[in-house]
Amino acid sequence: MAVQYYSVPIKSGTSFSRRRFSMAVLVDNYSIITPFFLLLFLNNITSSYAKSSNPHYCPPSSCDNYIINITSPFRLNTDPKHCGYPQYELSCDNNLTVIHSKNNVKFLVRSINYGNHTIRIADSKLDKNNYCSFPNNFQLLEDWIGDLSSYRNHSGENVELTKQIVFLKCENPLPAVVVVNNNYIDTAPYCNDFNYYVVDGGFSVSDMAIGCKTELSSSISNEVVVNKRNTSYFDIHNHLAHGFELSWLETELYKRKYNCSIDYSNEWRCGDTSTESESIVRRIVDISNNSLSYK
Repeated sequence: MAVQYYSVPIKSGTSFSRRRFSMAVLVDNYSIITPFFLLLFLNNITSSYAKSSNPHYCPPSSCDNYIINITSPFRLNTDPKHCGYPQYELSCDNNLTVIHSKNNVKFLVRSINYGNHTIRIADSKLDKNNYCSFPNNFQLLEDWIGDLSSYRNHSGENVELTKQIVFLKCENPLPAVVVVNNNYIDTAPYCNDFNYYVVDGGFSVSDMAIGCKTELSSSISNEVVVNKRNTSYFDIHNHLAHGFELSWLETELYKRKYNCSIDYSNEWRCGDTSTESESIVRRIVDISNNSLSYK
């Protein structure tokens, strides 16, 4: 620390010099600043020790350069048993973060957004550069992942994040008029090896063209328009490879004690009598307690 000099009037005959006054200022500054940095240093050491010695501490984990800081409700299969929730267990597969459905369908984790409580996943069988790569036959509503496919908005309305699409396999290429009238999306010319057509999952089986059968079903973002007039198979395949979002906002973890939904600002609002800040604190404490007692 540089010595600070001050010009002060010195009466003749006094023994109080400018140098002595400067040293007094220096000592005084040290007496204030030194304890502050000492406390800061001790606090960092104490905090680090507390985390490392806390048997319930869960450091963020990762297994690739894209999905980092994996924390509750998710966990890596190599994390301590008390971290995260077993049903939201992730694993590393060739440096990629993956999650398995109840039926053991493997999905690649594309992103996790803790701000809006969503995870984006994509079917592992899809190759973005191979348009003849098709997804697994996966019925979303038959799996636990289906519980994450929607949330309630500010009006209490259910917001669907995903929907089903169906791949039809036909014995022969269909006439153009049948494709247009039934809103079928032809996989040709992007994939000519099969007579595959994509339709919205809500289609009526009674309207299925003669010589066709359901080959597989898969999930896609609910924002994708699935009809011949607005979408090509090029679009469908890219959306499938990009993945679809799921939200854990309304899982049992949050529904047990709180009646929560999303407001106009994409923020939580909960149906209790406390203020929003109190509700947030209460949720954090509750979730922390659940984490400590092994979810």
